[in-house]
Amino acid sequence: MSLYEEKLSKTIKKIKLDKIVNFSILNKKNLKLFIVGGFIRDILFNKRDSKIDADVVILIKSKNIEDYKSLIKCLCNECNYKIVELDNKNLVYRSIINQNLYLDFTYTLDLNQDFNRRDYTINSLYFDPMDKKLIDFDDCLNDIKNYLLKAHNLDNLVLDPIRMLRGIRFKNEFNLTFEQQTYDFIKSNFFHVVNTNPTRMRQELIKIFNLKKTFSAINDLINLKFFELYDINLNRPDELIQIIKSFDILYQIFQDVLPKEYEFSIKEKNYYLFLLLSSYILKNSRDLNSWGISLLFGENFIKKAQKILNDWNKREDPKYIINNFKHKTSNQIFEVIFINMLINISKINNEEYLSTLQTLFKVCNYVCELKRTIIPFDKYSEIFQETDYSKYIDYVISTLT
Repeated sequence: MSLYEEKLSKTIKKIKLDKIVNFSILNKKNLKLFIVGGFIRDILFNKRDSKIDADVVILIKSKNIEDYKSLIKCLCNECNYKIVELDNKNLVYRSIINQNLYLDFTYTLDLNQDFNRRDYTINSLYFDPMDKKLIDFDDCLNDIKNYLLKAHNLDNLVLDPIRMLRGIRFKNEFNLTFEQQTYDFIKSNFFHVVNTNPTRMRQELIKIFNLKKTFSAINDLINLKFFELYDINLNRPDELIQIIKSFDILYQIFQDVLPKEYEFSIKEKNYYLFLLLSSYILKNSRDLNSWGISLLFGENFIKKAQKILNDWNKREDPKYIINNFKHKTSNQIFEVIFINMLINISKINNEEYLSTLQTLFKVCNYVCELKRTIIPFDKYSEIFQETDYSKYIDYVISTLT
């Protein structure tokens, strides 16, 4: 048994798959079950997640649909596992074991055929939990070792264009490098993503916006002209990338500090990023009626972003700030200050902008009775005079240690 097979076996034993799935039924029918896809990929890349969603392929001898359906219902030891049909055409069934464990079942008559319909090699390793064997059809394991993102069947990326967007997420989530042929193909065919269902598109954007290094993924999207496909003009993309780069670090800091110190309710990262991008586009675009803004960000975020931009005009009114801050669980003032600080980074040395920040932080000091984790304004002024914005980040981190 290889180290990788041993690692997979230990994880599968930990989730007690042998207790969840009745392997004796498979043995009696002389059928094989394989775990495939993201579950294996995440384990080999040492990604830890409290929620497990594993893809399971059952190798059957004949396409007897009713036998397959009944088999799915019998596979679980306990009858109270909920079974949901995810895909009527491909007969994909989800077995909900508990709130943190899902198994998605599908079937194939030929494992090679199943392999050929998959997207990237990093998602195409199969593991036989009964024999504890890893099955590799196309040197997929080597691509994982070399942190290489490669499509073994390029046409599959066009058949389901969301896979190209997922490739951007995988690249930045696992610090991968695109295989050149795969990247060239994606670059030439990326326009197909506009044919994707808007709901699926938004779900993928949410995952991208929750990455630790979102700025890198968005930079890839800009290079692939993703926003242009949706008629969205980013105007100054280089500035936006720097803003999001700062956002990535600041969000992590504020997420650690604000909920603990001041009981602020900090939402998921994608929420603030949707707001930040909406605000940036609304503030800098000449055409605010782009159909793509509504499609990608949603009307609610656009209205919220517009409100934040309008609220920014009230930033020097202490009563307005205090009124928002007096409810400790409110994050409205956090949104106003945080988002607008970021989208105004280019004006950070502007005297009027510094005066505005001074007013804001004086009021914040008064309302929150800020502790050592918050920087005194004289330090803000000193740091903001520097051309290197990263010194601000370094200072914030130093106050937290």
